[in-house]
This record gives sequence, structure tokens and C-alpha cells, in this order.
Amino acid sequence: MHTDWLPPTKAFALAAVLVFFTDWYFFGRPALHRHFDRFPGVWKKFDGQKSETRAITLSALVSFAVCAVFVAAAGWLGVTGLRSALVLALVFWVAGPLAHLVTQSMWMNLDRTVAVNHAIGWLVRFVACAVGVAVFL
Repeated sequence: MHTDWLPPTKAFALAAVLVFFTDWYFFGRPALHRHFDRFPGVWKKFDGQKSETRAITLSALVSFAVCAVFVAAAGWLGVTGLRSALVLALVFWVAGPLAHLVTQSMWMNLDRTVAVNHAIGWLVRFVACAVGVAVFL
């Protein structure tokens, strides 16, 4: 059995590039910083730029891993068109980050603006993955 790795690799690459830009917009843009400070005890304090850069890098790697899992799941399930890829994106979003963020918001002091931006950011990540799947698988 021979597997052609080029289409899923291209799908992942496109999704990863799109996710890179959505991460900054929905998770780290300066306009959100005042909302981060609303409940300062919620956020981790870093010992300088080096440790914050490490956390950002590891977070980006998690995002890329999620994209890889999405593309692999789409390939395994035989998802090829945009419509079915978007349905898969919605399923991933509802079952994972949306459920987690809603639950977190019930039990933690998490600013609603931050929670909503993170939820939308995760949805956009999965839509980016769906676009990669639709274009290349």
C-alpha cells in the first residue's frame, strides 16, 4: 500500500500559515491586553522575555499539532470538500476548545472578552484547517 503524503502535507502547510496569523489576532493582539489584566491572578507571570518566548513557541507548536491531527482525521474519514471539512471543523471546535472554554469561564475569573476571542480564535483555526483540507485533499 502506497500513501501519497504530498496532499496532506500541503493541506497542513496552508493551515499552519493561516493559523500562525490567527493566533496573533485572536490570542495576543495588544487590544486584548487590558482584558488580560482584569483578573491578574489568572495569568502566569514570566521571569523575563526568554520564558515568555518559550511559552509562545510551545503554544504555537500545539496549534500546529492540532492542525496535523485535523488533516489526518479528515484524510482518515475521507473528507475532501469544503462543506464536509467545515462540518468537521465545527465538530472539532464544539467537542474541544468551546466546551473547555465555556467550562473554564464558569469556574475561573476569565474575562468574557478574552474567552470569546479565544473561542472564536479556535473556530478560525479549525476553519483554516478545513480550507487546507478542501484545497489539497
